[in-house]
Amino acid sequence: MISNEETKLVHVVMEHFSFDMQDLLVKYQAKEISLEQLRDAYNEIGTEGHDVIAYGPLLDFARENADRVKLHGGFIPRTYAKKLVKEGEESVLKEVIDKDWLP
Repeated sequence: MISNEETKLVHVVMEHFSFDMQDLLVKYQAKEISLEQLRDAYNEIGTEGHDVIAYGPLLDFARENADRVKLHGGFIPRTYAKKLVKEGEESVLKEVIDKDWLP
């Protein structure tokens, strides 16, 4: 048997989820929301339009193994990416650092 000290945590970066959706992934893994609720909230927040249900098996595996698997939103929201292109780095960096998305 592996002790807690020896247990490894696998971090899965979900490229379809932005940093501002991290709370959704946390709630899903904590079994506070269903896959359908995750999809609905994802569609309300995001502009990506990916089929979250298609990732159900992976999301379910991460949920059932939350002690060993951690899901992460993997990118900056599009609104900030567009702003970065239009206004430059300095404008956006302060905002994303204030949100604790970057160190």
